Order: sequence, then structure tokens, then C-alpha cells
Amino acid sequence: MHKLLILLFLSFGFSSFGQHRLIKSIAVDKNKQLTTDNLGNSYVYSDLNIIKYNSEGDSIGLYSNNRLGAISSVDVTNPYKIMVFYADYANIIFLDNFMSLMEEPLALDQLGFDQVTLACSSQENGLWIFDRLKQTIIKLNRDLTQSNKSINLSQLTGKQIIPTLMLEQNSNLFLQTINNDILQFDQFGTFEKKISVSTTSPIQIINQQVMFFENDTIFQYNPKFTKLAYIQAPSIGAKTARISKDRLIILTENRLLIYDYKTPKRD
Repeated sequence: MHKLLILLFLSFGFSSFGQHRLIKSIAVDKNKQLTTDNLGNSYVYSDLNIIKYNSEGDSIGLYSNNRLGAISSVDVTNPYKIMVFYADYANIIFLDNFMSLMEEPLALDQLGFDQVTLACSSQENGLWIFDRLKQTIIKLNRDLTQSNKSINLSQLTGKQIIPTLMLEQNSNLFLQTINNDILQFDQFGTFEKKISVSTTSPIQIINQQVMFFENDTIFQYNPKFTKLAYIQAPSIGAKTARISKDRLIILTENRLLIYDYKTPKRD
């Protein structure tokens, strides 16, 4: 991967990080994770709690729960209906934009799904789940009835799928695996293609482009034109970085840094 990144540096346009103004630096506890919505908000979370920050870095919401196990993922694709998945007990909760609980926890095992290792929101107000045992992605409607499912993905790839991230954007579902594969499906769970990007970092999909952070660099890959642009982050020991509207948001071991963001140049 490092050799590939060097080749990309030589082949594509570069955007200096110096253009981006630091708006706020916020102290955070260690061992936190980061996600962002499309409104410029940041969500810093640990096993038990989630803190929401607005685009200016002000703390505007907190959710904490020690009864459902550890938080596995936070999906803010819809910032007005935030989905929090607890894999240990296959529970899902939904929060509103004030970080308040919208309804009682959803127990997937009571719906007959007791091998779920990943879940994400659907734009149709439903959700997607990944069944580890059956190696399938399953789409549930808003009434929690099953509407679609994929084929056995191990038959598709020739090996067992161990996904690390699942998200839906623009009526497409993206599945990122432990083997660095990124698989794209349509809104019915039908496999479309494998995206020609290999990364261990969590991806973002923005305007049908794949974004990911590696080696203090944010890469922006356009599958349609097989073009890549990138911006160089400062050498601050960043754990991860994400783009959210007009903000570049970076999480280090103990700081959340919020910058204004300008679109990187392309060749």
C-alpha cells in the first residue's frame, strides 16, 4: 500500500494543507472514534457515550448508555435519525438530532437475526444488516420486514467475508472488508462492482467519490474517471480525518481539530 501511495503522490494533483484555517482545537479523552454527518457536525464516541459537536466546535449533545454493551458503530447518514449499533447483543437504537433516544432499543435477535455483525441506515427509513453466518446483506423495511438480500458473498469472492464497515449513499450500499476490498451493491442488494481502492481506513462516500485517510493524507477517488485527488494533513499524529460540508475534521489521540475546508485540486 505504501508503494501505491508514493505512485499516487507522483501522478496526481496535490493540495497544500496550509490553505485550511484551524477553527477550534478541543481536548478529548483517549481511545475515541470519530464520525461526521453532512451538516458539518462531528460525533466523537467511545464504548459507552457519544458527544456531538457543531461546525464551530461547540458541544451540542451527549448520549450515554451503559446497559447495551459497547458501541460498535454510529451511522449519521441521516443526522435527524442517528443509528447506533451494539454488536455484542445485536441491539440498535435511534437518536434524534438533539441526541435523545427516539424509541426503545431494537433487538435484532428477536427478529430472528442473531448473527449480525454490522448494521447501517437505509435512505428509505429502513436498515441494512450483515449476517456473519449466512454471509449475506439483508435489507429491512421501516416496519422491519425483510425486503431484499444478497447472495452468499463468500461465493461471490471465493473467501469468507469479514466486513468492517457498511454504509449506504446515493441508493448504493458499500461494504468494506478486513481484506481491504470495497464492494458496491445497488439498493436491492445486488452486487455491482469492486471499487479499485485498497485501504484499511474507514471510507466516506461524498458526491459518489470515495474518501479515505492514510499517512496524514486524505485521498479522494472518483471511480467514474479513475482520478485521485488528495490533501496533505499536518503532521500531528492524526488517527483519522473526515470531510463534512465545509469542514475538515481531524481526531488525534487527545484532540479534535476542526478546520475550514477547500476542495482539493485535481489534475
